[in-house]
Amino acid sequence: MIAQKENFGRRLKLQMESKRNWHEILLILSIIGMLQSLIILPISMIMYTGGSLVDSSSPGFSLVYNFLSDLGRSVAYSGNSNLISSILFNTSLFLTGVLLIPYFIEFPRIFQDTREPLWFSILGSIVGVFFALTFVGGSLTPSDLFMDTHLMFGALAFISGLPIVIFHTFSIISAPDYPNRYAGIYIALGLVLSVFLYSLSLSDSSEVSIVVTIGQKFVVFSIVVCFLLQSLVARRITRVST
Repeated sequence: MIAQKENFGRRLKLQMESKRNWHEILLILSIIGMLQSLIILPISMIMYTGGSLVDSSSPGFSLVYNFLSDLGRSVAYSGNSNLISSILFNTSLFLTGVLLIPYFIEFPRIFQDTREPLWFSILGSIVGVFFALTFVGGSLTPSDLFMDTHLMFGALAFISGLPIVIFHTFSIISAPDYPNRYAGIYIALGLVLSVFLYSLSLSDSSEVSIVVTIGQKFVVFSIVVCFLLQSLVARRITRVST
């Protein structure tokens, strides 16, 4: 009898460790996805072969006048092949979207024992999967080949980011054991997105607005950093709770 209980205890412990490892792997994938974006994006900027919408003769990539989507063009505005930058950018954008999905799958699990936070987290993650897929869509539609579709995916990404912020912020705040300070990361992203969307509504679509070009880069950087930090926090909480 004692031996049976010991065997059962060992099996249960192994099952719990296996479950924890699986949850950790998903969050580690999201962390890797965000880190690769922070590394590959600057490299693709360096490899960009020049030109912008306002000046086709400008050298390299301009943080002021180029849009991030210019990095994914098969041919740069200069008229030169942009193959290396395009492969790097589009691959990174694709991985960012795909590897965000595990985070949105895992986040609600943290709140599985609390009803209200669980529902908020599920709603946010449903929108989050759609949000992640807009990155995938953007990576598959280079702006010089599929401009309208690429712009649609970009707009959907920025707009759908706000519901994620709202739902996940409420899930954190309403959860008794989740530190409220981490809701501040989401709130900061929500402010950045709101200001950017407001600036878009004021900009003239017929001109390249410096506010929009710079703001776009800051928003994307904020998105990546936000979900990197949230993935790290979720992983730490998962390790403690399982």
